[in-house]
Amino acid sequence: MNTREVMQQALEALDSDNPDIQLRAAIALQIALKTEQREWVGLTEDEAFACRGRDYFETYKAIEAQLKEKNT
Repeated sequence: MNTREVMQQALEALDSDNPDIQLRAAIALQIALKTEQREWVGLTEDEAFACRGRDYFETYKAIEAQLKEKNT
């Protein structure tokens, strides 16, 4: 569930007298608040330079692999 969906569910719960809807919204909000938003980590100049390849696509794939490793 994305942030927008969580906010929509919480808004609907505010207008509802149904305790089940309110509980689901509260749980969704708790999960959303506990979900840590990680800051993007880029490559250093040395790391980017080390990724260079023989052609553009090879270089792109090497940079992409490095970024995926650093950000997962």
